[in-house]
Amino acid sequence: MSDWIPLLVRREDYPELAAVVAEREAGRPDAQPISVVAAPEATAAVATPVPQGEAAELARHVPWSATDLERLAASPALTAHRWKAAIDACAAAPGVFIPTDRLALLIGVRTEDWADAEIGMRRHLRAQYPDVPGLPLATATGTTLLRDDDQLWWAVTETQARRWTEIRGSMPRSRRPRAPLPVASALD
Repeated sequence: MSDWIPLLVRREDYPELAAVVAEREAGRPDAQPISVVAAPEATAAVATPVPQGEAAELARHVPWSATDLERLAASPALTAHRWKAAIDACAAAPGVFIPTDRLALLIGVRTEDWADAEIGMRRHLRAQYPDVPGLPLATATGTTLLRDDDQLWWAVTETQARRWTEIRGSMPRSRRPRAPLPVASALD
């Protein structure tokens, strides 16, 4: 029997795609009979409680002011570009910690390039944003979050995500920086 993986699809496309899968399965020698059913009913999203370690790390993070976020969003620097992509990715799920390797994948760079961007951002902040309270994203080690690894995990608070989304939505879509990036970002 083959391995199966989940596939997220739009609700309106589900019956058609499920029928395609059923048709292909019927022609396979190891196929089990399957039937296509209607797409599951939409349910209201229920907020799940954030684990205590994550909540504590998010509570420690001091959100940036809208003015500082606007400056970052308008910055043409390559480091700022990578951070904008990272904040975009984290803002898509406020309060959810994302491991470094996954965040790098989401923003379309190698893990090593994201590590360089993190170091570069710390220098960039000292030079350009001396009054900001820290990084624009909350960070915690896997150990702190009771995870099985010790890489850094990244998140954005609800407050910061809301500010960031409003700022990014009000700005004209900027071009990528001229410096080469190893992989196009999935967020562009």
